[in-house]
Amino acid sequence: MRVDQGKPRVATSGSEKPADQASKPAATPKGDRPANTHLDALLDNLRAGDRDWSKCFSALAELSVTEPIKDRREEVAGLLDAYLAETNYSARLSAIRAVRVWGTWRNVPALIRMLDSTRASRFA
Repeated sequence: MRVDQGKPRVATSGSEKPADQASKPAATPKGDRPANTHLDALLDNLRAGDRDWSKCFSALAELSVTEPIKDRREEVAGLLDAYLAETNYSARLSAIRAVRVWGTWRNVPALIRMLDSTRASRFA
């Protein structure tokens, strides 16, 4: 064991790691099954035919703070388009927050339509 910059290091199989990281389990990849399973549950709440708004708002809020899964980003972005067109202001606002995290170029037309309809309603 040696000390580098005030942190003890433990040598393991030819590579050195800080002692505080040596005992930590390896991080799971972003695309792991538990994250996908949780995302599936959120998307199921958003896809439901008879919308339970409390579940929808909860799912949108959670998406707005969840790190995107690269392989699922387009799927989520497509689903968010429907909420960007929603007549319910709170749903649109929640969708905008989720698009800030999960959005792709696919969402641009929906965002433009939303802005145009907002401008038109102000001046009507």
